[in-house]
Amino acid sequence: MDVLDKGDLAHVQALLLAGDYAHSSEHPIRCYNTVGLACRIAVGLGLHTDKHADQRSAMENEVRRRVWYGCVHLEMAVCMTLGRPPVLQVTEGVCVPAAVDDEFICPDNTSCRQPEGIVSQNLFVVENIRLAKILGKILSSIYWPSPSSDFSALVRLDGLLEDFKGSLVSDLRWWGVDKAKQQGARGHILRRQTNVLHARFLHLRVLLYRPSFSSFCAAARRPRQRRGAGSGLDEAGIDASTLQDVFQAQCATTCVQVAYELSASLRAASEVEATGAWWFRFFYLMTCGGIIILAECAQAGGSTHFNQQQLDATWENTTVLLRDIGRENGRARGYLDHLVLLKDQARSAHFSMRNSVVPSRASSPRPPASPVGESRDGPAAQATEGQPEPGDFMASLFHDNWDWSLDGGMPTYGGLGFGDEFIFPLPGGLA
Repeated sequence: MDVLDKGDLAHVQALLLAGDYAHSSEHPIRCYNTVGLACRIAVGLGLHTDKHADQRSAMENEVRRRVWYGCVHLEMAVCMTLGRPPVLQVTEGVCVPAAVDDEFICPDNTSCRQPEGIVSQNLFVVENIRLAKILGKILSSIYWPSPSSDFSALVRLDGLLEDFKGSLVSDLRWWGVDKAKQQGARGHILRRQTNVLHARFLHLRVLLYRPSFSSFCAAARRPRQRRGAGSGLDEAGIDASTLQDVFQAQCATTCVQVAYELSASLRAASEVEATGAWWFRFFYLMTCGGIIILAECAQAGGSTHFNQQQLDATWENTTVLLRDIGRENGRARGYLDHLVLLKDQARSAHFSMRNSVVPSRASSPRPPASPVGESRDGPAAQATEGQPEPGDFMASLFHDNWDWSLDGGMPTYGGLGFGDEFIFPLPGGLA
């Protein structure tokens, strides 16, 4: 514990390495706390500000900035995957690291420069920091303190993402790719970095529109329940009738479209073996799978906003990639089986409801327990007027907005029925 009395850059770097490793291990809480400790020490060392930068060498400034933005990136990534509010505030008080490779940074110089004609591998770091900042704004504006479909916030954040794409350096653009620059070992690294940025960009768009998508799917389901109960509503009951309804429907359609683009991007990157870390790919794929399940439920409820061929293609991409991951990671096969089970249960529930006058009250199996092992079958889960019985499988998806263990409505692992013990392999083969 003595190390906590002061700390230095080496301690922060070591904690970031440990946190990054724990991100792919069976210790999600350890990962979260390790990254949090690294961020706290970093602030204590003044890494969150560039004061007195003119009194330090270029190398020292570069190290400090890289470490600081390493904290920012991991904080946002861990909070996203575990569905928790970020504690670290995104500020513009620190310059981003220079897009200069290590061998061109001289210890005694006050500035550093990348030689012309050589694409820096650290261009990716600079662009990834921009995405991490946008992710922080999405988490704080859309998901916390509660999920939001605020029109102005969505437009503003979507504009930030479009600005990012429009100003992306040409060497990392995923459109109009210059194949000549992606030859050789250095070119393969550039291709991998491009694919990772593309996937992260698309996933941020999914996160941005997901609360509106979830609300749209829930609204599409409710009229069908009332029709089944003999309320006299027809198919027109789900049509958009207000500006808010139209906006929500468009957000939902965009969310499904981007989920397809994300799954297609991941599959294309996998085919050329130029992908990012498997645990990020897994999280993206589970998010895509969950969107498809809810979208098909909305289709069964009478919605015509989604392209069924697109839903099928996204589902195929998702299952194929999860199956590929499962060849090297035995537990990934279990994840895929559970996702397929969720889809089958959703379809069964909807076919049952469509073929009956009164919505089905038959009990459906709930997904596994939440990470904290608590059940939601208590008094708070009792049916109220206008809500289905707690045993209704799909009701649980909509009732808690995909998140059964933590506040905020993020599409976390637990939100699809996976507790931490299902996503992060437990030692000894325990589930």
